[in-house]
This record gives sequence, C-alpha cells and structure tokens, in this order.
Amino acid sequence: MTLNVSRNGLYFTTTTGHYFPGMNVIVTPNFRPDDPMGQEYMGDVVRLERLEDGKWGVAIRILMLYSTGVDSGT
Repeated sequence: MTLNVSRNGLYFTTTTGHYFPGMNVIVTPNFRPDDPMGQEYMGDVVRLERLEDGKWGVAIRILMLYSTGVDSGT
C-alpha cells in the first residue's frame, strides 16, 4: 500500500522482504490496470523500515522516466 508520494519519491508498505538499499526498481505511480498511459520511472531504494505484523516500509527515490526502448514505428 502506498502511504506517501512526492515529486521525487514514494513510500509504501509490503510483506515482501526482498528489497534492499541501493536496489534499482521500476515504479508506476498511481498504477491503474485500465490506464495504458501509465508512466514508469526508474528509481532506487533509499530506506527500509521493519514495521509491525511482518511488514516492511520501503522508500523509493525516483531518478528518471523509464523508457523500454520499444519503438512503435509511427
């Protein structure tokens, strides 16, 4: 669950424990499966917090717009 979003990053909670500081990630803020225009961003994990009930808090710094390198040919 996303708890905080800013222009330069986001903070969310997860039960998945595979994140680590410095890890590169690709994120889609405000993701909606029915939105084909959702933009992806390259980021990195800057902070982890162990929370209650086995959850983790993950802070991501957004670095740049992510491009898949796919050319539509138009």
